Amino acid sequence: MATLLVKIRNRELVSDAASDEMYRMLSNSFYTDYALSQIPPYIQTAAKQGMVNKSRSEAVLVNAPSGDYAFYIATKDNQDTSWDYGNEAWELQRNISAMLWSYFEPESDWEPAENSGELVRGLRY
Repeated sequence: MATLLVKIRNRELVSDAASDEMYRMLSNSFYTDYALSQIPPYIQTAAKQGMVNKSRSEAVLVNAPSGDYAFYIATKDNQDTSWDYGNEAWELQRNISAMLWSYFEPESDWEPAENSGELVRGLRY
């Protein structure tokens, strides 16, 4: 899944115009409170999320200052099938994304705003 995002970005799957449009659309994700919430809002990302009761997934390509990186996180047979902000699979996605940001951008002092999940939950749910 992460490779697909990279290939779209590099115009390697379909026409240049279609690749650019797909990347543009993937760069405007509605679901920003999962892995994307751990990446500064001023950093461009392309992402695609998938979710059903027992499975959550997210593919992300980050246009980080030190260079692009991509990752894919998928869960299945989840015990926690809730749709709350604190869902265990979504917590996992946020934790992995935060670790990756710290690894690839060790000089960054950006951190998600405190209670940002509460704000998002209040606006969406």
